[in-house]
Amino acid sequence: MGGAESRIMDVFRNIDRDKFQFDFLAMTYNAQYYDQPIAQLGGRMFRLPSPRESGIVKNLQGMYRIFRKEKFDVVHAHTSFHGGLAAMAAFFAGVRIRIVHGRTTGSKTVSKSSKLSLFIGKILIRLFATHRLAISSEAGKYLFGNSKFNVLPNAIDLNRYLKVQAYAVDELRNNLGISPDASIIGMVGRFESMKNHVFTINWFAEFHRQHPNAYLVLVGDGVLRLQMEEMSRVLGVSSNVLFTGVQQNIPVYMKLFDVLIVPSLFEGLCGTILEAQAAGTPVVKSTSFTNEADMGLGLVVAVSLKENYATWSSAVNQAIELKKPSEENIVASFRQRKYTLDDEIQELQRIYSSGIERK
Repeated sequence: MGGAESRIMDVFRNIDRDKFQFDFLAMTYNAQYYDQPIAQLGGRMFRLPSPRESGIVKNLQGMYRIFRKEKFDVVHAHTSFHGGLAAMAAFFAGVRIRIVHGRTTGSKTVSKSSKLSLFIGKILIRLFATHRLAISSEAGKYLFGNSKFNVLPNAIDLNRYLKVQAYAVDELRNNLGISPDASIIGMVGRFESMKNHVFTINWFAEFHRQHPNAYLVLVGDGVLRLQMEEMSRVLGVSSNVLFTGVQQNIPVYMKLFDVLIVPSLFEGLCGTILEAQAAGTPVVKSTSFTNEADMGLGLVVAVSLKENYATWSSAVNQAIELKKPSEENIVASFRQRKYTLDDEIQELQRIYSSGIERK
């Protein structure tokens, strides 16, 4: 479903829709997972081809026409350096508040054209964005450089994770065909290179030799899924590696996992780490991205991708044995760090309102 998409939908569901109405622009003509929920909440979907498909000029013209016709008060871009194009189109279309939100610390490609796009995007953001936000300080530095920005992290709806019932977890375990005494390592995310599924499956093949009753549950979908399925077969662990596809009941999965593994090459913040902690589930993550998602509950262990598989296995085993925090401690920790959905919505409402009040 996508981290940015899921977090913005959390905001859309919970914001005062008598005052704020969201419409969405997707850079694809393909149907999106949230099309129906958006319509049910009164939102509209606009579609354009991506700049890679149509070229930058046509993409810019398309955004301009939509923004001009609809007379939006705010344009809030979540598309990394492409946000500079969105802010530029919004400026010439007369949109008062133009937000660019940094959500990553890297790019899927490292080509010269990608580096040039990032450079141009940074210039356009500096010229045309009225607000620069980032889900972490590292994500802000990556996209905005030395320009000032405010950190507004991905917040989550804690209640969805705290209210998961034990019977729901047991039912999910049964549906997956996993015995009660088996340990479950989970990974949640799109099957794309930066999520590093290749590392996970290679590591699990070794881990499974020492722990034959362990399962790896991979939640999500993407372009590399078939390749990863084949890889698990070649390594002889396909019976213990479960590919679930996209799932709606992520809070139940987080409660099911004994540990969440996040070996990403880069992340802006990594919302799944927040989700795991909200469920009281320990996390083993790579040191390749920020630790800002660590809520101080003693659940997050960071390991370098340069370490061998045995080190990762040791970290996973130790994480499984960690003491689970109480619900009270989870709530207090998220509130103290202002990572609750209420905090995010309050700040976004303040920014969005300034576009209306200045009319």
